[in-house]
Amino acid sequence: MGQAQEVPQTPAYGMKEAQDGAAFRIFAAEAVKLITPGCPHSVVPETMAIMAPAIQRYERLKASVSGTSLAIDLAIVEADNLYPLTLVDLACPESDAPETEELVRNLTMQLAFHLDNMERLAQVP
Repeated sequence: MGQAQEVPQTPAYGMKEAQDGAAFRIFAAEAVKLITPGCPHSVVPETMAIMAPAIQRYERLKASVSGTSLAIDLAIVEADNLYPLTLVDLACPESDAPETEELVRNLTMQLAFHLDNMERLAQVP
């Protein structure tokens, strides 16, 4: 007979955690919208690569809050962002506009701002 697998503990989540996570959720909602928009910011892989380091930073932050009440906040934010996208069929552009690369650079700076605040609130070193 094999060893019993350990079941991960779900962190306590009540009114205090909901209130404490409010600021985190605000910044997370903006970050998640930038990371998972309804349509890709660009159809050009090289242009989307501009945002890749910030997306990897988000994934590291997500891993660092795993097992905490902030992980629950983040799961809620991600679900809230994706749900409306399941209700519609979007017609996404098939090519980039001339200003798309600059737009992606600006969006990446916005994402970095939100990640800075999320890391501060999560007390990520």
